[in-house]
Amino acid sequence: MNKRIYITGRPGTGKSSLVKEFTKRGIVAYGIDEIDGLCSWTDSATGENTNDYIPVKSWLTTHEWICDIEQLKHLISSEHQLIIITGVARNQDQFIDLFDKIFLLECPQETLNTRLIQRQHEDGNRFGEHQEEREYIIDVFKDFEAKTINQGAITIDCSKPLEQIADDIIDNMQ
Repeated sequence: MNKRIYITGRPGTGKSSLVKEFTKRGIVAYGIDEIDGLCSWTDSATGENTNDYIPVKSWLTTHEWICDIEQLKHLISSEHQLIIITGVARNQDQFIDLFDKIFLLECPQETLNTRLIQRQHEDGNRFGEHQEEREYIIDVFKDFEAKTINQGAITIDCSKPLEQIADDIIDNMQ
């Protein structure tokens, strides 16, 4: 039986780093932010996609990061015994039931702020480096963790070393 795992969490909790760690271990893993065309910023009023990202709160509050569910279904329909998808999208409530297990990466706000400010930009993900982006993350994600736990997510403390976080997730996949 194929197992589909979804790992989510606020920006800066280590989702992209986990993709690299799982890949290093020979596990098929993808981040929804890293697959071209899978997610896009969408104007909340018109529903139109935009590539004109502006890191200010006024723009962020009128746009949403949306995952293309049909493309996601295609991605996870592969023949791999185990596939891990990481990410967070505004519409994840509409696709979370595609997965066998959901994991939520959690860490204290202070740790999260430090990670966002010091984020390495090797993967091109710079979201959260600006103060207005960090304020947006706090505002938009204030109820996110409780809601995700209510949807059945298993919480993982992501303030631990990366290898231990990956081990904790693997231990809880059964």
